[in-house]
Amino acid sequence: MKLLRLKMKTINIIFLSVVVIYCSWLASMASRDYNVDKGSNNQIKMPLTRLRESSGLVPIKTTEVDKRPLITVSINRISNVMLIDTGAANTSILPESASRSFLKKDVIQEDEMEKSEYKDLAGREAVNIGDEEYIADSLEIGQLIINTTPLIKQKNTNKKQLILNMGVDGIIGLNTIEECGLMVDIKNKKMVLTWNGNLNKAEREALGFSPQSSYSPLKMKAKTTSKFTIPVLLKGTIELPMIVDTGATRTYITESWYKKYFGKLPRLTTRTARSAWGKSQLRTFKTDLKIENMVFPNVEVGVIADAILPYDGVVGMDVLSQKRFLIDYPARKMYFSGLSETSLSSIDRRLESIVNASSR
Repeated sequence: MKLLRLKMKTINIIFLSVVVIYCSWLASMASRDYNVDKGSNNQIKMPLTRLRESSGLVPIKTTEVDKRPLITVSINRISNVMLIDTGAANTSILPESASRSFLKKDVIQEDEMEKSEYKDLAGREAVNIGDEEYIADSLEIGQLIINTTPLIKQKNTNKKQLILNMGVDGIIGLNTIEECGLMVDIKNKKMVLTWNGNLNKAEREALGFSPQSSYSPLKMKAKTTSKFTIPVLLKGTIELPMIVDTGATRTYITESWYKKYFGKLPRLTTRTARSAWGKSQLRTFKTDLKIENMVFPNVEVGVIADAILPYDGVVGMDVLSQKRFLIDYPARKMYFSGLSETSLSSIDRRLESIVNASSR
């Protein structure tokens, strides 16, 4: 009996030792994966991942003059004020703000780029030299947590000045949100970001859009620009493919399009044309705009030289702020809502129920 007890005790000790060794090995592997040196040239850039399905209702900061959507974003658990900019290809951050959210070792790449994908408010391109790229361990927008998010630290003087003039730390661009559904309600100063888009009728209705809502098709302007256009009617008959740009304060078309359909260029004015360098001269005219079944009357549209604005036109926040809108990037659809009576508390409850159902 003593020999049997001794054997059983020995077996138990061996079994426990094996369990401890195995658990230690798992912990070491997890630790090694988590602590990858972000400065390593051999690091593989991981795709965007997320831990929640929806941001919930996120407060938007705006002013009476500037309707662009500014939100608070947590980057590596440090709060930053960022512009949601559907006209910017990349998410970027000021050097001063990057120093708060990143350590030096977080820099993963330094490169030269021929031209910036981001333009100032007048559409002028800036040369972007020596920008540093970071990978954020976590980027939190409301309840939505996106992991391994690439950001560019802006060194370019013109682009830095533009961001500084907006009073923000940086820009959330399409490389972060193009896999999402984005709902913006400027009137109520709220925004929702839902992961992976392709929203069904119930999800669109939860955001305040009727199941029968018509939509405008989103088309990528070119793979090299990563900008999306929608068809817009001017004067009821003239259709232009225009960039949807929440980073632009106003709506623009090019001089060539204006001359083709409207004739002689309008006179110059300095009333509302603002850029990173202050007020500048701009030609404007007034016309009705129609996007699907939504009419925007008497919009003051800017006219810009083709060399400055490399698109046919831009729909800015002077138009976009008038209605609640939803951009479903994966589905390539954009909706405008006439359901302004839909309460935000109702939207929040419906979103919560959808998120809970999807997580089961």
